[in-house]
Amino acid sequence: HPILPPEQVGSLVDADGCFRDGMPLLLRYGRLRTDELKAEWRAQIEKFIADTGRPPDHLDLHCYYPYVFLAWFRVSLELAQKYGHLPVRMPFWQGQRYQRLVERYGLKRPHYFEMSFSQDGHRTAEHLLGLLDALPDGITELLAHPGTEGWREEDYRALLDPRVRQRIVESGIALISYGDLQVGDGFRLQREPRMRLSSRPCT
Repeated sequence: HPILPPEQVGSLVDADGCFRDGMPLLLRYGRLRTDELKAEWRAQIEKFIADTGRPPDHLDLHCYYPYVFLAWFRVSLELAQKYGHLPVRMPFWQGQRYQRLVERYGLKRPHYFEMSFSQDGHRTAEHLLGLLDALPDGITELLAHPGTEGWREEDYRALLDPRVRQRIVESGIALISYGDLQVGDGFRLQREPRMRLSSRPCT
């Protein structure tokens, strides 16, 4: 359900007042009002600040639906800029047009986004070790869905495997969060002597 009353975000919700998701959301692109989208996202940010007493350390959009259309992505960048130039998740699969937009807004982001680990058949320590060995210099965000039930437990167990921790230490990889992004770690791929890994669950 939205934070705002359903009547204020009518283009975003269905007859029950619930957010549309997946294909029903995409099919409504021409009828979805970006002013309602921006108002709802702003309300969500304000609620986070009210609940935690601090601003978020970054903005990202759930899975990939809001990244499909540039107009929706631009709304998120406007809000990231408004709330203190928050770092953002970069939809790397969208290409240079999206990347240039992030640069234009002066926002920070990881250099790379690794999403193969949390896929069927890849949720193993062995696959994760291979990713660690192949990490490029710079900041890589690792997509993970750790949990204690169902397939999420596979992510959880792989991430906690002692061999993974040992490889991280041996390789000189620093585990960081979005809040640790340094000034200058923005759009341009600045090579650094140490590889760093940001693990971010997608709920």
